[in-house]
Amino acid sequence: MKRERYKVDLKGMLADCEANYARLLQLFPDIMSAAERRLGLGDSSSDSNSVLVFSVLERTPYTTLVEMTEVHAVKMPGSGTMRPPKIKVRLYHDAKLAEVTTCQRVNYIQSKYAYPNEHMVQPDEKFQWNHFLGEWLAHCSAHGYALEEECSPLY
Repeated sequence: MKRERYKVDLKGMLADCEANYARLLQLFPDIMSAAERRLGLGDSSSDSNSVLVFSVLERTPYTTLVEMTEVHAVKMPGSGTMRPPKIKVRLYHDAKLAEVTTCQRVNYIQSKYAYPNEHMVQPDEKFQWNHFLGEWLAHCSAHGYALEEECSPLY
């Protein structure tokens, strides 16, 4: 049985990147001037929360490179410790897009892959990374609070 060849969903990926740009600016509104933003995740009255750190690594006139890392691991019931990935995101301010450029130690991702392949990378791996970023940012927006302020909810 022959597999249908994967076609890049460019409209879908650009929609995710556009939504991720808006989500990042919502969570880190002073991204153009500040070097870092810290968000608490979870219940602001608990000591077991994790802290998400947005660090600006590079600024150019039209782009900003941001690294997202979680400082404290999240304890999942019955599953031990889970560490979210370290993600680098490039924001394109002229196009108002945010694209994942690095996830964990993988520094380059192609827009599509032949499948199966040596590393078992999915054909739509780049799309999945950007979609995951959107889900993670939406979670941060729903459950995060600014640490610089008196634990006020973001939204």
